[in-house]
Order: sequence, then C-alpha cells, then structure tokens
Amino acid sequence: MAITGLKIEQADGIHNMLVYSKPFTAEVDDEEGEIDGVLIEWQPVEDDLTHKGDPVVNVFKMTEETFHKDLRVHAVENEHLVTNWSSNPEWTPEGYTKIIEI
Repeated sequence: MAITGLKIEQADGIHNMLVYSKPFTAEVDDEEGEIDGVLIEWQPVEDDLTHKGDPVVNVFKMTEETFHKDLRVHAVENEHLVTNWSSNPEWTPEGYTKIIEI
C-alpha cells in the first residue's frame, strides 16, 4: 500500500487528503485474462491526519506506481503534494519537497 498526501486550498477552505492505494490482479475473462489494477481510497483528513468522514473509492486499470507518479506530477503543478505525508519518495518528482508539520 502506498500513500500520497495532499493539502488543497480552495475558496471554501483547506482540504487535506490521504490517497491510499491497494494493488490487485484480477481475472477478467478468457480473452483478456488477468489484469493489474489499483483500488484507490480518497480519504479526507483533519490537520492531524485523523480520518474525517468516509473515503471515496475508485478502481483504475494501471499499476500502483503509475497512479501515484501521475497524481504527484499533477499535485506538484498545483502545489498540493505534501511530501512528508506521502510514502515511496522515489515516486515524487525530483527536487520537490513540501513539508507540513503535524
């Protein structure tokens, strides 16, 4: 399981999010066979990272690494990625650091 931490400032306030992933392999059918996918939980959190409400869950047909790398590229472009809330630092775009103390 990997985690990407986000702090998103919007007009209605600041939204903290931990994005959890759980990779899986599933057998689809005889023609396609097995596929790799990733189950994603978008979990809102408080400033101290305790869960706030229920997560939104999605499934994507891609690897866990690809999902987090893509998410982090977009998050960096908007300055939303929080590196010390995220696991797997090798998936973070090189040279980017944003640390928020809890």
